[in-house]
Amino acid sequence: MSIFNIAKGTEFEDLARNLMQAEANGTMMYYALARLAKEQGYDDIAPIFIEAANQEAVHAGFYATLIGKYPQNFWSLVRGLEKAETCGEVKRPSRTRCAQPVFRRQPMRWKSSRVRKDITAS
Repeated sequence: MSIFNIAKGTEFEDLARNLMQAEANGTMMYYALARLAKEQGYDDIAPIFIEAANQEAVHAGFYATLIGKYPQNFWSLVRGLEKAETCGEVKRPSRTRCAQPVFRRQPMRWKSSRVRKDITAS
């Protein structure tokens, strides 16, 4: 059973949206703390804040999935991200088109057992 958009239209939707935003804010805060720790010479504690940020990001993604924040079509979303990231890296103001994408135009074919194994291993 998919959890995608399962909270939509329920009394839990607003709470899930607020939790998603709180977790996303926590992600930014912990990454900022990690950067500050490194800048101030606390290299030994920076990884702790990075791990905390990673966990917050996982939680934010969970809530985002519950409320259907992003499209469910995986490859459509990946292609959109690819275009945004590619365009974000181009620094040539005279060009109106973005660099060619690095991903394949056609989705890669994965064996479902491999995908499940990768997902459940994390």
